Amino acid sequence: MRKSFIRCFLMVMMLWACTLFVGCKAEEMSTLRAFSAPYAGAYECTYAKFGEKDLFEEFRELTLTLEANGSFTLRAVTKKNEVKETQGQYEYDGQREILNFTLRYGGLKFRKSCPLQNGSFTISENFAGKTLILKFRSKI
Repeated sequence: MRKSFIRCFLMVMMLWACTLFVGCKAEEMSTLRAFSAPYAGAYECTYAKFGEKDLFEEFRELTLTLEANGSFTLRAVTKKNEVKETQGQYEYDGQREILNFTLRYGGLKFRKSCPLQNGSFTISENFAGKTLILKFRSKI
């Protein structure tokens, strides 16, 4: 009787685990860090303007990838299929739900903070009298 109860319990737990992880890839769940950094991943740009200019007139795709190790890569693909990338560092403030980006370019250090809400965030910055606005949402 006890062995059949244990077998039944194990079968129920296995079925529950299968339904819980349907559609997940084992390699994506391979580390605890993946669970502890749910904000890490790829974000697609849905809106990109510099002043009045729509950047999607020149770019086909803008993707920002946040790695679990605290680095990020911004990848831009032009309409001519040229790929441009830049890397930097980021931190996530879980209490305030803020992404803090740091980018080093030409000996200078740029920092920008923005709230992460419902898998989306917006970067807005003034350059040469024009405002750059990039809106990103999670690709998941």
